[in-house]
Amino acid sequence: MEEGLNYSKLMDLFNAQTGTVNILWNIFVAVSLGVLGFVLKERDLRENRKIKLAFSIGFIIFAIGNLTAITRSQEILVAISDILRNAATKITQTEYRSVFEAYSAQSVSQIKTGHRVISAIIVLGIWLPDIAARIQGRGEAAKIE
Repeated sequence: MEEGLNYSKLMDLFNAQTGTVNILWNIFVAVSLGVLGFVLKERDLRENRKIKLAFSIGFIIFAIGNLTAITRSQEILVAISDILRNAATKITQTEYRSVFEAYSAQSVSQIKTGHRVISAIIVLGIWLPDIAARIQGRGEAAKIE
């Protein structure tokens, strides 16, 4: 192993960053479902396009900020993962090799893609009553006030 690198500290940092990413994802899921449920549950909100537009814009702003935070933490996870997995190839004590190899992280692009898809589904869900009404030919599902 390389001199000067403290792999134990890197593993601790990896675990801490994993916790941070998990918390950020949990916040994203809670807010996403909360916004969607709140808008669709309340008839006045569901039928008012201005309010839905405001919720949509607010959610998009939140989602961008959340994705930025997740991305920063995920970049750290990927970097630590690369160091530990690279160290696994140099370890002479084979009983530790599988531990080092187990430290892997999803790529930042995979995380971004998943986050964007979920965000798009939430915004689409906010507008689903209007979309369904148009498809069914009912015309104006929501009021413009």
